[in-house]
Amino acid sequence: MRTAEPPTYEQLQARAEAYCAKREACRLTVRRYLVEKYGAPNATVEEILAHLVREGFIDEQRYAKAYANDKARFYGWGVLKIRAGLAEQGIPNAAIAEALDGINEDGQRALLLRLLEGKLRALPSGDADDVLRNKLLRLAASRGFTYELASSAVEEALAKQLHEEK
Repeated sequence: MRTAEPPTYEQLQARAEAYCAKREACRLTVRRYLVEKYGAPNATVEEILAHLVREGFIDEQRYAKAYANDKARFYGWGVLKIRAGLAEQGIPNAAIAEALDGINEDGQRALLLRLLEGKLRALPSGDADDVLRNKLLRLAASRGFTYELASSAVEEALAKQLHEEK
């Protein structure tokens, strides 16, 4: 039985370029891709990563903006959860701050209100206001919204629900 030969440097570089051309990627995701999928040695991975950064395949600022926008729009994440996700991937703080500046606060508030109103409809109507408030605050916190935004949005959602019941 013949075993497959490990890919050459050129093959690894071409595969990494193709990977980055399909999606925005940061250094950590490309490193994982090369090591886990192809068993590439660390020295080779570092050389390839340097090449990808030089050639513009990897731009951590561009990645941070795309990540922040996608997580906010499609997953309903707040800025705290987005910040934590980017920091976990080794993105520099300056890039994180710039990416989060691009997130619309009014859009975040509208998104959170939709989430809270949906949760209110799903909760039993017999719960006391304090119980509802705590459940909604936990939802907002788990999605990464700031306490200030969450508390004001929870009060607005509860007031809206009370007004609709009358």
